[in-house]
This record gives sequence, C-alpha cells and structure tokens, in this order.
Amino acid sequence: PLQSPYTLSADAYTAMANNQTGEERQALLLLAAGRLIDEGRWQESLDTLAQTRPTTSVNVDKKTIFLAKIDLMRKRPQHALKRLGSVRQVDELSNYDQILFHESLALAYKALGKPLESISERMKLEKILPQSIARDNNRRALWLALISLPKAELNTIAVESRDGSMMQGWSKLALIARKNLGHPEAMLASLQGWEEDFPKHPARSLLPQSLEDMQGYLFNRPQHIALLLPLSGPLAGPGNAVKDGFMA
Repeated sequence: PLQSPYTLSADAYTAMANNQTGEERQALLLLAAGRLIDEGRWQESLDTLAQTRPTTSVNVDKKTIFLAKIDLMRKRPQHALKRLGSVRQVDELSNYDQILFHESLALAYKALGKPLESISERMKLEKILPQSIARDNNRRALWLALISLPKAELNTIAVESRDGSMMQGWSKLALIARKNLGHPEAMLASLQGWEEDFPKHPARSLLPQSLEDMQGYLFNRPQHIALLLPLSGPLAGPGNAVKDGFMA
C-alpha cells in the first residue's frame, strides 16, 4: 500500500480549517476529506467535500479526484470516469494525488471491461510510484489485466508496439505464458529469450532471479490436489457450490 500523506486526523484538519478563510480553509478541508477516504469513510468525506468551494486549479482537480474515488467506492465506475475526464492539471498535483488519479482511472476502466485502457494507466503508474511494494502490487494488477486479453489482441499489441518498449515487453511476456502453457521446455526457452530482449523491463520482478529456479515448478507437475471447503454448518452452501464448480 502507498504511504499516506495525511499526518493528522480528519477532525484535526477540520478544526484547523474552521480557523482559516479563503483557499487555506479549502486546502485544509480537502486534507480532511482525503484522510476520511483513506479510512474508508466515504459518506463523511462526501459531507466534507460539500463544504468546499476551491478556486485554484490544483484544488479543483483534487476535489474532482476525491469525488471520483468515492464513486468507485460506491461501485459507480462510469461516474468516476466522467469526473476524471475533467481533470486538466494532473502534472501540477502532488505525486500522491497523481497516483490516486491514475489508479482511479485504472480501476474504473477495469470495472467497465476495458482492460487495455486499465493497462495503459498502470504503465503510467509504473513511472511515478515511489515504493517498491506499491510498484510490485501495480505490476501484478497490470499482469492480471494483460493475461485477460485474447491472444489475438496480445499479438496485435506486440506487433504494433515500438520495438523494445515497455508495452511490447509486457505483451510478449503474456504471449509466452498463454502460448506455452503445459509445455515447460518451450516456456523456459521463450522466457530466456525474453530476458535477453528486455533486460531492464519491470516485469522481470515477477520472475525468479534465476530462471533455473522455475524448473521445479514447470517440470514437476502435481499429481494430487487437495480442496479444503466447509461442507456443513453456515458456510455449507457456498462450500458445496465451489466444490461442484471445481469438479465440473
């Protein structure tokens, strides 16, 4: 998770805002709203945002991003996308708010069934995320969106992307995973070729430091699988449904 920029409680920011006027008051109320969103208290954040009337472009954009984040928390991705489309001064925002902007776009696109657009936003996040844990989480989310694409679309992306680009590296790695499933020798050979072509690609962090470490996973396929589920008690219904689906 990304480190929060909020050092005080929402109540503290609100109390400070009550002693200020003008844009200083607006900025403090936005800090209170942001803190409430961080804590998952979107209803209270919405009430706080209703009190704001920012005039600077940065604070107007910040309020818009917060409202879009609340839309996502309320399962309203179309509303969030419309709001985020009105943000004009992204480069002038703090790094944290830029990350919130692109992550919100990525989540909205994903919820609306637009994985390619979501991937594009996650690639922008790759360049601005400051923490390794946050970058790793973003790469995993990017990978999950990528491998959901049809092979034909992955092929098109790989061909049309600039040679050696980040997008080409991601799409070619996804193609390797899709095309060589169940063929460990071909998978390993393809991964070795990919590493030579993309020596500094961020997706390398998803692979073992040495591809030799993957051989145990690729070549030794499990002969037995255990499925542990509750088949009695209050969770018997969901447990049996999962069992039936697994067996099917």
